[in-house]
Amino acid sequence: MSTFKSLPSNPTLLACLVSLSLSPLAAMAEEAEQQGKTLEVIEVTAQKRVESLQDVPVSITAVNGDMLVENNIAQMEEMAAYVPNFTVTKSGQGYNIYMRGLGSGANQGFEQTVGTYVDGIYRGRGVLMRSAFLDLEMVEVLRGPQSILFGMNTTAGALNLTTKNPTDIFEAGLATSYFTEGDKVDFEGFISGPLTDTLNARLVTRYENDQGYIYNTATDDTIPARESLATRLTLDWNPTDSFNANLKLQHDSDTIKGRPLVVVAEPALVEANSPLLAQLGYYTLSHDTARTNPALGEKEREDASIDYVTLDMSWDLGNHSLDAVTGWQSYELNGSKDQDSTARALMYSPEFEEAYDQFSQEVRLTSDLGGDLEYIVGAYYQSSELTYTENSAVYPLAVRGLRDYASDSDLWAVFAQLDYQLTDKLSATLGLRFTDEHKEGRKRMDLVDPVTGTPIAQMPLVKPAALASTLDAFGLPGLPGPAYVAMLGPNLPYLDPLLFGTPTQNVANPLVGTIEQHDIAAERDDSHVTPSVTVSYDLGDSMVYASVATGVKAGGFDARSNLAGNFEFEAEEVISYEIGSKMTLAGGAAELNLAAFVMQFDDLQTSVFDGSLGFVVENAGEATTQGIELDGRWLLTDELTLSGSVGWTDFNWDSFKGAKCFTSTVLVPDNIEANGKTCDLTGETNALVPEFSTSMRLDYVTYIFGDWEWRTTLDVNYQTEVYTATDLNPLTKQDAFAKVNARTAIISDSGWELALVGKNLTDEITSSFAFDTPLTPGVYSQMVDPGRSIGVQARYYFY
Repeated sequence: MSTFKSLPSNPTLLACLVSLSLSPLAAMAEEAEQQGKTLEVIEVTAQKRVESLQDVPVSITAVNGDMLVENNIAQMEEMAAYVPNFTVTKSGQGYNIYMRGLGSGANQGFEQTVGTYVDGIYRGRGVLMRSAFLDLEMVEVLRGPQSILFGMNTTAGALNLTTKNPTDIFEAGLATSYFTEGDKVDFEGFISGPLTDTLNARLVTRYENDQGYIYNTATDDTIPARESLATRLTLDWNPTDSFNANLKLQHDSDTIKGRPLVVVAEPALVEANSPLLAQLGYYTLSHDTARTNPALGEKEREDASIDYVTLDMSWDLGNHSLDAVTGWQSYELNGSKDQDSTARALMYSPEFEEAYDQFSQEVRLTSDLGGDLEYIVGAYYQSSELTYTENSAVYPLAVRGLRDYASDSDLWAVFAQLDYQLTDKLSATLGLRFTDEHKEGRKRMDLVDPVTGTPIAQMPLVKPAALASTLDAFGLPGLPGPAYVAMLGPNLPYLDPLLFGTPTQNVANPLVGTIEQHDIAAERDDSHVTPSVTVSYDLGDSMVYASVATGVKAGGFDARSNLAGNFEFEAEEVISYEIGSKMTLAGGAAELNLAAFVMQFDDLQTSVFDGSLGFVVENAGEATTQGIELDGRWLLTDELTLSGSVGWTDFNWDSFKGAKCFTSTVLVPDNIEANGKTCDLTGETNALVPEFSTSMRLDYVTYIFGDWEWRTTLDVNYQTEVYTATDLNPLTKQDAFAKVNARTAIISDSGWELALVGKNLTDEITSSFAFDTPLTPGVYSQMVDPGRSIGVQARYYFY
């Protein structure tokens, strides 16, 4: 765990320490101003126009593609460390994306609270994000509701990713890297240039092979092992001065074996059961685990095949431009997973399949009048279909569960945003979007006795004598019932603290009624109007702004609940208030951006583990989050640039009754409700929300040996302690930590680049997400992050 607990959490003291640490650099900044040094302008497309980052009245962090390549960042969760008030973690079902303290967790039945867009196309599914960082030009992280120009499902913010386009001159490049953590190797190559006088093309492909960084003692290998191949072809056609068509075709194949889960037991269980824990592979948080039971044929794998098509056509109409953006994306995902997260024979899913298709069409008319009034108006349509099936065996309960889920959606919207220059200094932006969505959903849960094949109306609690049949009834080579019972413990299922808890467990046995057979279908219509208003004032080298914005995430149907009564959930809504400033300082040598916000949510959608056998979606009442974001750049000298960001977040559940209680063999929640089963989280914070997060980076560039450029970067990413489980179990809290990364490279004018990279040099072992291990109170499954890794990179560009 972290050794940085003593770092100050008081914001005033922390600010003073940062100020003192930077004071020796003030003289260099003054020198930069005197010599007329200026920062390179960062251009973004957050408002569907190409604008300077400093001119957009929105809290934005922009990360360019070069930084992603230099830091070997290929996944969204790796980038999140460089963005304040932004957290991305992986769970057993996909991604958890949190911004400003708000997030939904993962469930096949709903989209994220933070919307993700690649080249203008919405990607609401975690599978679609696996290769999103291929050949990127820019990543823009927009905080706060982005309902007008991006649409629904952006209640907390949006990610706007732009990939690289073909060049009108020939370019090509090859790159490779190797990192010690996981023996990770990747290769990437591209070729770009003109095919004819009017047609340019770009072809890029990337191969990754990662052997994993967690040692699995049960199988004597490392996990999660990943092999992926992604290829994109971009064609850019410019037949006339007034028309352009850009077509992107991409195919990905992705195979993953194992998950980055380790199982951690409460100290009391470790002390009382150390021999058994050692045998089963329980440890404190580390990079060792014991997952799957090879004797039963258990495996963990995912195979994905994904296709994307994006067509962007634009017409220059003089003082207007017309854009038509068409998107189609589809994937098939199948695999198996060890649902109990251990080498014990408790729960196993030998097969699951997920398939998704999405079509979207947007048409926008954008003005360029050159006067006081500018506007964007448009219409949007999207249809999607999702199917999910899963076959699960619960061995000690002698039951097989078959889940079959399907949903489809048809959505249309119209929107307009008006920008009006009230005076030379004062301007206002008004936005309005109307959205209508129709959803249909169906879910079937069958419970089958694996011996007789007969249906079971509700999952029973069985005693050890009922396990006399062999595990062959599950279609798996297995141990005979008596040997299986002996392996699990003689007191199964009521007294074994490693299975169902002790008689003093604070919550009644959670398994009763947690699965029931059902076949249910429903449909719903959601219509919403989401307005926004922003006022900004130009101070010359700086700009201040204030905004009020609203957002909605549609309701839907829970794909993973084991009970029929939890099938449907309602829409979540937000109203956000923000004030901020974009400042250009030191004659253009420095930039400082500040935003303060308050966001109020109703019916926030959350996905929580039910404490025994599955996840459920809840509308969690009301919540308020407030905070501050600060980021900037400072060109200290021609060679040295300082950049960084700081985020402070204060999240509070204003009303959240009926929440899951944490389960423990040593602690009892103090907020159990009168029913004795659920807890009241009103007044508490949220999971995955550190109070402070900060990132600081130094870039040093100079020339050596004549024409060789030497580039060195050093960055530190820090966050305060955070709950990693949605039930706020104090035993799964992640301590504060700081991770240090460094890179040094030499670059020749002839196109060569060689680099040495160090990631997480402090070798912090941290957890990013946790949930109760099924059927085992006092034991927790935790997603553990990679440790220290040293790597080498080589690139060569052809011109």
